[in-house]
Amino acid sequence: MSSPGKRQVSGSAPESSPSRRKMGSSDQTDSSNPLNIFSPRSDRTSRTSRDSEAMMSPQAIESQDTADYYEGLVGNPKLLARSSRNDWKNERPFVKSSFGGGGKEPALKKMFVITNKNLQRGVTAGRRKNVTDIILTMNPMCCIAVDYVRIGYFEDPSKNPAVILITVEQKAGLSPKEAQRIVDEVNEVFLRSNVSGFDVEVVEGHRSGLADGENPEPEERDDGLYPLPPPVEYPHVGASIALRRDMAVASGVGTLAGYVEVDGKVYGLTNHHVVLGSDRKEAFPTRAEKKAGTRLVVVQPATLDLEELIQKVKSQRTRLSSKTKKTKSDEEEIEKLDSHIESYKSYLDRGENTLDRGAKAQMGTVFQTSGKQTGSVTTTGHCHRMDWALIELDNPARFKDPELLVNELPSSELNRICKPHYVKEAMKLGRTPDKTIDDFSSHLKRHLTTKEFRAEQDAVENRDKQLVVWKVGRSTHYTHGASSEIKSNFVSADLMVSDEWLVLDTPAHVPQRTFSAKGDSGSFIWTSDGFVAGLLWGGRTEAQQTYVTPIEAVLDDIKKRCHAKEVKLVVRSEELNSEPDFEPQSDIRDAPGLDFRKGGVESAGFDNLDINDDGGDDGKNEDKEEKEEEVKKKDEQSKSSRRGRQGSRGGRR
Repeated sequence: MSSPGKRQVSGSAPESSPSRRKMGSSDQTDSSNPLNIFSPRSDRTSRTSRDSEAMMSPQAIESQDTADYYEGLVGNPKLLARSSRNDWKNERPFVKSSFGGGGKEPALKKMFVITNKNLQRGVTAGRRKNVTDIILTMNPMCCIAVDYVRIGYFEDPSKNPAVILITVEQKAGLSPKEAQRIVDEVNEVFLRSNVSGFDVEVVEGHRSGLADGENPEPEERDDGLYPLPPPVEYPHVGASIALRRDMAVASGVGTLAGYVEVDGKVYGLTNHHVVLGSDRKEAFPTRAEKKAGTRLVVVQPATLDLEELIQKVKSQRTRLSSKTKKTKSDEEEIEKLDSHIESYKSYLDRGENTLDRGAKAQMGTVFQTSGKQTGSVTTTGHCHRMDWALIELDNPARFKDPELLVNELPSSELNRICKPHYVKEAMKLGRTPDKTIDDFSSHLKRHLTTKEFRAEQDAVENRDKQLVVWKVGRSTHYTHGASSEIKSNFVSADLMVSDEWLVLDTPAHVPQRTFSAKGDSGSFIWTSDGFVAGLLWGGRTEAQQTYVTPIEAVLDDIKKRCHAKEVKLVVRSEELNSEPDFEPQSDIRDAPGLDFRKGGVESAGFDNLDINDDGGDDGKNEDKEEKEEEVKKKDEQSKSSRRGRQGSRGGRR
């Protein structure tokens, strides 16, 4: 069970009594709903005992056939309970067989973010708190997360049901009867508030961070050559890092997000649990550690990864050398293989020279961490989990010119890993369908405030698109995901509940590429234009969900803990004047204590939104075309500028 100190929620959110309680004041006032944006009046006035009769009986729960209910989702998780009474097996559609031949096969389920504004407004801070209060009465208490998503069989996300997805620990053995109790009570939170359109489901899953002592395997490259890029003197965004092996702290392998400036001094940024392990909650250094002068040395790349890289290159070198002898008659092939071999030699030599305790492998020492904690409401209006660590770059033998410590993206990695179709499909999901690999920025830009990020999310979703975000991580490298406007709730093993920004794998192509995996902890999350929006800290094993802390909240917490005057991302002089190509709007959605029934929605123009609107010819198309033309011009300038900068890291300011 939770204690008051472990659950930080806006003071304006209604207090909630234990399970099977009367609804809080926020739910009672919402039931009047004069704007009628959640459900028809006829539906509100005609509710009868049908609702309670629809709840599943314990006998029905035990006999419910849940096999393959989530077939198609990562890991094919097991359903424990649900609110919907539809016969899902008979309603499951058939699609063209993936094996061809004109045959048919059952459709597979997919998961999407919710972009419908009415559904988004239905998930208020007060209702999310009501839901987590119910969750914390679970016996045994084994909840991992509550996500608000769409799950269904259709390619068009809007045709799939919106689901309040409650994930619980598989090994905890939660009974279907207890799971159904949770489902029924959560369902009532929304029904009593006249918020329709959500199913509630409880599913089994696995808790996992994204840095782990199990030494996660990096994902193979599309060309199958080697798992990680060769080390460079000035690490790129997304580089592999770990504590040096002789350190007393047991930690895993993780990712370098990039670089931040704290009162003018540059530090590396990653997660607290990457350098101190998943079990430690206290921030580093404690008073005792400070007094003892404890030093935790961070190496880059991680020693494990260097060893694997060297072994992989040696194997490839042997194979290619042998193949060279077999293809001497083919001059073009010989030239190609010789080029590969020479390249491997340089990587191999450099890798062996930097292995383990070599000065070049040392990146720096841990300067300050957040610990694992959920503080009070941040500047974003939510209670986010803090999980960051600053690395002091105190190795002058490696970093001779601090000006070269910039947030550079590994462009060669993008071209090698993300084949053109991957980027093309990602762009189709968002609002820049014409963007290609060549249009990507070579360096990250400044961070976006929550207000700016929500403006971009609105701009995309108002066009019936998904906001695509990117990351480079140690394990899955360059990947894209879909950003959810509705915050999730994550419950840590010690019952610390936090509000989390959810990013989903995008089921845009087959086979689906996961957004993150073990070893990706600490990655920056950014928009397609290169503006940083968040810091990735965790996810779950065999699941499509990744959890991120907004970068605004991270930088603000660093500022407070380090007693700094200014904390910002390192930005090259070339990107100093870069600005997002959208207009920030009022940051009103899901703000604590805001009552959307009293003009807030109308003042933002949400009441005029038609979720089925096809655009129409109302004069907006002309403006849209002009704006798209402007964006194309900017993209061309960016592409030209990038080509001119190829191979140059540039300096920071």
